[in-house]
Amino acid sequence: GVKIGDTVIVERCGEIIPDIMKVIPGETRENITIDACPECGAELRYSSPSLYCTNSFCSGSAIKRLTDSCWRLGFNNIGDSTISKLIDIGVNDVADIFELTKNELYQLPGHAATSVNNLYDEIQRVKNTPIPDWKILSCLNIKMIGETTSETIFRYTTFDKLLEMDLDEFEK
Repeated sequence: GVKIGDTVIVERCGEIIPDIMKVIPGETRENITIDACPECGAELRYSSPSLYCTNSFCSGSAIKRLTDSCWRLGFNNIGDSTISKLIDIGVNDVADIFELTKNELYQLPGHAATSVNNLYDEIQRVKNTPIPDWKILSCLNIKMIGETTSETIFRYTTFDKLLEMDLDEFEK
């Protein structure tokens, strides 16, 4: 119910995440309408509760997808800024991140020896940590298949069986 002109009281929740505690309606209120993607300008589509950019090549969407995948796999220190720089040097998905060398990481703007070593160590840590199948499926950014759905799927099957299923088997 937040609108332009309202006053919002925010409280820090946990470590960082802000939580809206109260909305005080302003004297003049306007509905918030966003018609175009702020990153690429393409039309936005509302699918409750989210807005989606209709441009499948939108760099903002690509950054968000890759950041989400990294987070789900257990990367702790890779945010949107680093992901944006990784995409600029040719990274398209998590598999590409796992193949990066230190020399390639030195191509990232603003990354000197310490930050390159830290990023490389983070990549190696995740790469060498066993990852459950459900986490791998959830990081593929398949619409409507997040962590909970992925966990549910793997209660009933394995990756090998999943790859062999036809649509009818999968729906069951």
